[in-house]
Amino acid sequence: MPCQAPVFDVHSWGDYPDYVARLSLTLDKCNSDKKALLAIFPLINAATKEN
Repeated sequence: MPCQAPVFDVHSWGDYPDYVARLSLTLDKCNSDKKALLAIFPLINAATKEN
């Protein structure tokens, strides 16, 4: 399931930094599970080759 981006509620230039920070946090959180899987795959491959 795709991650939900924060609501784009920018009304003035001063609102952009907050929105960008929330969007960046959402993307980091969404991608963290993919990074974890990439770290685990070599361990799984090594374990299956040993059997």
